[in-house]
Amino acid sequence: MQLAALLGFSTFILTGCDISYQNTITSAGISGTKPDRFILNGTANFDHFHPDYLDRNVDWTIPEVAKMLLDFQKIGQQFEAVGINVRNATVGGRLECFRRASLAPQLRKWREKLIRKYMTVQ
Repeated sequence: MQLAALLGFSTFILTGCDISYQNTITSAGISGTKPDRFILNGTANFDHFHPDYLDRNVDWTIPEVAKMLLDFQKIGQQFEAVGINVRNATVGGRLECFRRASLAPQLRKWREKLIRKYMTVQ
């Protein structure tokens, strides 16, 4: 998002950011100074759209959901301060720091804009 903002994008519509994980720091009963470094191997993956999204033989880091939500909130505040519009078009989920939006109307708007820009008869 930061790179896109630097490139001049002023509207972001997030999809698939539900931040609803079953395997979390809390659910794994992990404690310590760096719980975000804890690695799981061979654990079933219930946290993605398909159970084979992550290979069970590959180590992966358990998400730190509270930190992720706080980071999104900070990004939203910083973007809003400079006029960048962020909306959440994810169906359901826990990411509530951005106003909700429906993706379909925005896609129609962009489609019409592109048609006007590139398909006009000259």
